[in-house]
Amino acid sequence: MKPRIVLIIFSLLIINSSLLIAQPGWIQNYEPFQRPLFSYSYKTGNIQVTDDDCFVVNGTCTESDDDIGWYSKFGFFIKFDPEGNIIWASKDSLNSAPPMWDCESETFAILPDGGFVSAGCVGLINPDYLVFRSSEGNLENIIYYNDMNYKSMCVVDDGTALLFAGSSGGATLQKTDLLGNEIWRQNYYEYNSTSIVSVVQTNDGGYAFLSFTLSDFDYCLVKTDASGLVEWSQTYDYNSQNEIPNSMIQTSDNGYLLCGHTDDPDRGGFIVKTDALGDTLWTRKYELSYCARIWCATSTNNEIVLHGYSNNGIIILFKIDNFGNEIWYEGIPGIAYTNAEQNMQVCDSGFIIYLQGDIIDDDILLIKTDENGNVSVEEEIIILSNNLQCYPNPFNPTTKISFSIPDDSKVKLTIYNIKGQKIKSLLNDQMTAGEHSIVWNGEDDSGTKVSSGVYLYKLHVNGKTELVKRCLLLK
Repeated sequence: MKPRIVLIIFSLLIINSSLLIAQPGWIQNYEPFQRPLFSYSYKTGNIQVTDDDCFVVNGTCTESDDDIGWYSKFGFFIKFDPEGNIIWASKDSLNSAPPMWDCESETFAILPDGGFVSAGCVGLINPDYLVFRSSEGNLENIIYYNDMNYKSMCVVDDGTALLFAGSSGGATLQKTDLLGNEIWRQNYYEYNSTSIVSVVQTNDGGYAFLSFTLSDFDYCLVKTDASGLVEWSQTYDYNSQNEIPNSMIQTSDNGYLLCGHTDDPDRGGFIVKTDALGDTLWTRKYELSYCARIWCATSTNNEIVLHGYSNNGIIILFKIDNFGNEIWYEGIPGIAYTNAEQNMQVCDSGFIIYLQGDIIDDDILLIKTDENGNVSVEEEIIILSNNLQCYPNPFNPTTKISFSIPDDSKVKLTIYNIKGQKIKSLLNDQMTAGEHSIVWNGEDDSGTKVSSGVYLYKLHVNGKTELVKRCLLLK
């Protein structure tokens, strides 16, 4: 089946978040922690939907200054309303005065009382940490542990305990109470597996985790009892290529669905379906016409929705039945350019996808779709208030880029090449309402003339991407 491509033109990207309410789906990117003197890049963690239909995400932000060779990292936690507007954004400040950054937030869970706990690490050789927050995002407590390297977690035992998965030289499970006090810890060195990529509580009260073997990068599924003692394990190796696991779910028949991709040149999505004892029922490799990696799966009404991405930046969302047969799939082009993990959750009869970076920026991105994976941006309901354009186009040697803004705003205007690499910063300043223009002379930030080709000019207004358009330099 050929994919039905959702046509989303860069010049029609969402301008005003209030327009999101009128659409079945939407796309929005964010740079929530920007400061004028630093460059920022974002690494995504996880996303979950709260009881009030909001979205909560975690991740890590790196701030840097290339001129002085300085950088630092901090974990973050953000809550969005159902239309994608930020309600609050919190940093993992591990010391009250002064704040100590250089920490990475890997995973989180929603606590039964509506609060949150996120897990991460401080630097490369320092302790791992748990951060407990209230439902409003306020930091309430921090607990440190050694040798966990947290990667995945969930609330277990009917909301009375927490289960963490990571690595301390091999796959490791750690169970704590809701305050983070350790109950037990189990290491699984004998299974030749490295860090756990996904963990679930099984229907019988035990646990199952997915990791990959150290020797040849195959899927490794381990089932334990409620105390973390191994009941059985299975390794899955189907061809000469490496199979790289990314996530798992337990299905309604008590079996498991293991999702990931192969490490062959096409990097096709690869799924293993097992029975309750981990024996293989079927496998599927999905080329999807786009060399897709499959990152996660969500079970809905005995059907399975999977989410992945292609090497050329297309986001893929597709549904299969219990036998792996495709029901539908959608491709969303031109939105992301990333090799990072991506996460998806069911929300409001649709799906919310959390991504790292678009084709130009290292920011974070949310995509909301309807129940069939559609994102609809209707041209007639979008008012383009800033009229971004350049003239002449094609040009040689200069072109004038013009835009208008309705209110006094912080404006950035930047040139990128077609690979998404920054070429020239033309403007980064507070601007008054009205019409403005600036000339680009075809030079990069170092003053060197760039070569002939297609370039992108991107307008940011108050920290949000408003428009991205193309221009052609001919010599």
